[in-house]
Amino acid sequence: MRALHVLLAGFGFVSGFLIVVVSVLVEWATLAYRTDFAFVGGSTVSVGVSYEAIYTAVATPFAGALLGWLVALVASRFGWSLSRQTATPASK
Repeated sequence: MRALHVLLAGFGFVSGFLIVVVSVLVEWATLAYRTDFAFVGGSTVSVGVSYEAIYTAVATPFAGALLGWLVALVASRFGWSLSRQTATPASK
């Protein structure tokens, strides 16, 4: 039963991590930029990353792991277990 929890929590963590990676790649691909101009004047240019983006990138894999753990908890309540051969429902 513990193996099912660990497996689904790990799968949720990896899925959450992949969501963050794909989101970053999509953001970089849609970012408009120019390289042939200079900044003139007293205006400041912000190139920092917001704290919300950092918190989201850190929290998403852990939210996926928590969701996987909860799914494993519900599945084990209904009798599912994980053996070395296969995952089996309670009816077998």
